[in-house]
Amino acid sequence: MQLLQKLEEINQELKLPISLLERSIEKHKRLIRKREKELEQVKNEFEHNIFNVSSLSNKCTKQDVEMSILRIENASLNEELRLLRENINHCQEQQRRLRKNYD
Repeated sequence: MQLLQKLEEINQELKLPISLLERSIEKHKRLIRKREKELEQVKNEFEHNIFNVSSLSNKCTKQDVEMSILRIENASLNEELRLLRENINHCQEQQRRLRKNYD
């Protein structure tokens, strides 16, 4: 029974980090969408303002780099979330087995 209680505690402790990770992932997704829109706008401006190539190119490069970084961070957060979910699933499976054994 103590093991079951410990697993319940672990399960509860993991809920907050998962929730925080999910919010962080959503925040990154919104930021990526925003950056993609900004990048598209900058690229359109570039086509219309060919004489400002240097300035606009720098903006595009900066935003491309920012987007790459955000995508890498998002991938890392997704992997961390996947691992936490696997851990929770494992704990829940152990709880089910323990409950079966106690019944």
